[in-house]
Amino acid sequence: MTDDAYVRENICEELERSGFCDRLIRNLGGDEGPLRARSREVLKAMHRLGFSIPLEEYAMNSEDGRIRQELRSLLSDGRTS
Repeated sequence: MTDDAYVRENICEELERSGFCDRLIRNLGGDEGPLRARSREVLKAMHRLGFSIPLEEYAMNSEDGRIRQELRSLLSDGRTS
């Protein structure tokens, strides 16, 4: 939650590279409210910075309807929200 854009972009790149982004996305389908909310917050920050490809792919291909719905909502929020 830094204001440094360079640091934020590097964190996003590492989340994608390490595969941790997938885990964050899977958390959207879980029942644990705080974990789901925090994961959504991180994914939303990634989307705002233009790291949206994994989110878009899951939104189109996930078999979990809850995850698809969460991602579509997040993606429709736009990069400025």
